[in-house]
Amino acid sequence: IYTSTAKRLEKPGIRVLLASYYNVPTVFLSGDKAACDEFLRYVPNGEVAPVKIGLGLNVALNLSPVKARELIKEKVKRALLRIPEIKRYWVPTPYELVTEYKNKESADSRAKSPEWERLDEYKVVKRADDYLKIGW
Repeated sequence: IYTSTAKRLEKPGIRVLLASYYNVPTVFLSGDKAACDEFLRYVPNGEVAPVKIGLGLNVALNLSPVKARELIKEKVKRALLRIPEIKRYWVPTPYELVTEYKNKESADSRAKSPEWERLDEYKVVKRADDYLKIGW
């Protein structure tokens, strides 16, 4: 998803923005280090618990389950105490959902729908002023 400020949202940002749509504060994320770093792009003063570091496809350095649970418990507790000071993430409309296909036929098929516009042989875009209408 791209926002009106031309920021590309990755999975953590998409989830944070969805929660914000419903006025639900997002103050904590646990997962791999890359996801935690991405989360902090959207919620800079949020709490994260990086429990693994991805090294490649299906390869990671993981904290032990005991250490991971301890870290998560500590960070969740801290995040819940800090809810009032953690700013809600939001970006103004419009939004764009750009989908890139591996083959032209899939892009052809999607481009037949009136709400989608063709960008090139493999990409289509859907624009919306309402976050939920972008197409989940």
